[in-house]
Amino acid sequence: MPVITVIKPRRSLVPASVPTAGNIEIGELVLNIPDGKFYTKDNSGIVKEVGGAGAINLQGVTDISGVTTNNITLNGSNLIFEGLIENAFETTLTVAEPTTDRTITLPNISGTVITTGDTGTVTSTMIADGTIVNADIADTTIRAEKLNLGSDSVTVGSLSSGGAVSGTTGTFSNLNLTQNGVLVFEGSSDDAFETTVTVTNPTADRTITLPNSSGVLATEGDSLAYAIVFGS
Repeated sequence: MPVITVIKPRRSLVPASVPTAGNIEIGELVLNIPDGKFYTKDNSGIVKEVGGAGAINLQGVTDISGVTTNNITLNGSNLIFEGLIENAFETTLTVAEPTTDRTITLPNISGTVITTGDTGTVTSTMIADGTIVNADIADTTIRAEKLNLGSDSVTVGSLSSGGAVSGTTGTFSNLNLTQNGVLVFEGSSDDAFETTVTVTNPTADRTITLPNSSGVLATEGDSLAYAIVFGS
């Protein structure tokens, strides 16, 4: 019967025990039996794990284009991005504690992620036409002074405003001037003088009809025009 020679590497029965550089030779294998790990020392005097999971780090995996088809679960951990410069500042991607399963889907398009703390990234080109509707705008959100239209025109079914509305052209089905509301005409010169159209406080609903003809309105203050229109 042949004699069987059993070769046993240096070994430790102490869990988590790692040999030091002083008690291992270059290229020598040392086995930690409880952990199931081999260790050796390289020619620079560094003790490394050989072949086990501890011998593989994330940099090593990505260096060889490692790809996984498994889900990655972070149990109470975050994703931390260093950026181009290794310094004291990092960006941490974390989540609020979920109360049920959540899914966040990244869209099929390139771009920059927008956060609630970002006030300068969203532009009008990022908002699809027709996306913002009347229900999305809270009452009193757009103040009257924001409706200065310049040379644009606006068509409004019904406009009610307690402030001032200005613009070169406005087309309205109904213009409702609330309490103490007036119509103010600047005239051809932008100066300190305007013509204001107001009403005496009505005691019932009144209707003033402009005639179907061109002309100049007569007022009590214009005695000549008043006499021509009313005969006295």
